[in-house]
Amino acid sequence: MESGRLTGIAKKDDGKSDVPAISVIIPVYNARQYLDGCVVSVLGQTFANFELLLIDDGSTDGSGQLCDNYAGQDARVRVFHKKNAGVSSSRNLGLSMAKGEWISFVDADDKLADNFYESLYATAQKSEADVVLCDFFLDYGGNTIKYTASPSVADGKIEYVRAYMTKAWTVIWNMIAKKELYHANGLNFPENISFAEDYMVAVKLFLYATGIQKVDEALYYYNRANSSSALRNMSKSSYKDLLTADLAVIEFLSDNDIMDLYEKEMCWRILRDKHDLVFTSETYDEFLSVYPKSHKFIMSCPLVNFRTRIMMWMLSHGFRYGVSAVNTLRRLKGFCFGC
Repeated sequence: MESGRLTGIAKKDDGKSDVPAISVIIPVYNARQYLDGCVVSVLGQTFANFELLLIDDGSTDGSGQLCDNYAGQDARVRVFHKKNAGVSSSRNLGLSMAKGEWISFVDADDKLADNFYESLYATAQKSEADVVLCDFFLDYGGNTIKYTASPSVADGKIEYVRAYMTKAWTVIWNMIAKKELYHANGLNFPENISFAEDYMVAVKLFLYATGIQKVDEALYYYNRANSSSALRNMSKSSYKDLLTADLAVIEFLSDNDIMDLYEKEMCWRILRDKHDLVFTSETYDEFLSVYPKSHKFIMSCPLVNFRTRIMMWMLSHGFRYGVSAVNTLRRLKGFCFGC
């Protein structure tokens, strides 16, 4: 199939309401290699009552023209071109322009099973939930691995959010959520970070939601073969963004007087975010100063390995020279502390 030329895609029926059930928002930045596969998987859904918002974030590889081509071929497609400002900026623009009752975000290099929206929307209609999510596949380019997005929601929202904080991939693209949740609560994606921004929004969506439902079927294909994806290119700045996001969530929980419900899980996340700081003496003070309340949960933290937990405990209890000695040993070839 020639890029930007979609075949077999039906035009929107003239008799249908101008208000779609779902607004699908896809930020697009230099995604020409993957865009056809992504857009075809959306426009080919068995559920057709949606609009597709393609947000061209200043692409320089021709992706913007492809977006215009799609709009010319299917009346459900709306295109917005903007200066490059990052994925959060694109998602926020999509949110401000969305007409649908429900919001869905899709990454431009990913794909959907053809019944993604049919399954999630049907579940939403049968329940009182205003967030519905599903499992997904990790797609390694021909080899797919099913990933269970999170434990069951049957234990209630508090237990679900606790599990989401520590046991799940904290993503936004495997769900649909009512637009009213975003608008009524002033939810936007933070534009000052480029990693974990979806986690910050998803946690708030869950907490504001009156109900959460899960489809126990993998219906989203997350592209793990893309060498430029965020998870393939994590750096020190990525972990800084994680810490920024977690501290912002802690502030949100505290402002709403519910921090006590999630203190252990959030402290575990903070310890995970700052664990590298114990490996260099120059950052010991930074480790000690960043949310010291987390230190009482060091030894129970499942997100950090045993060796690092021991080093954290020593540092938090004043054994700075002992931690330095361990780090010296760590640099010796073949040394394995805590094996």
